[in-house]
Amino acid sequence: MYALKTATRLVEYEKELGTKTVYSLIAYAALKTENYCEASRAFVKLEHMENISDVEKEKYEKLAIQIFSKYSVDPLPNKERKCPGKECQENVSELY
Repeated sequence: MYALKTATRLVEYEKELGTKTVYSLIAYAALKTENYCEASRAFVKLEHMENISDVEKEKYEKLAIQIFSKYSVDPLPNKERKCPGKECQENVSELY
């Protein structure tokens, strides 16, 4: 889960790292953590990148079809826990 949280934060550096790099990392981390909803979002972004060939776009589409025909894209349930702050009485989400 930490890898996915870190990968999603890379979106802030998309201009420096490149869209393909950032969303490929997000897709990979999401698939490894079985967060198929987030993986699907990353694949959509990859499929709609500018400056990619039709062949590359088709590869992303075929891979997405292979993955998401097997696994549900339903979002994971939101797990909440107590805030770790001393004075905090709120619950915080484990999702990013």
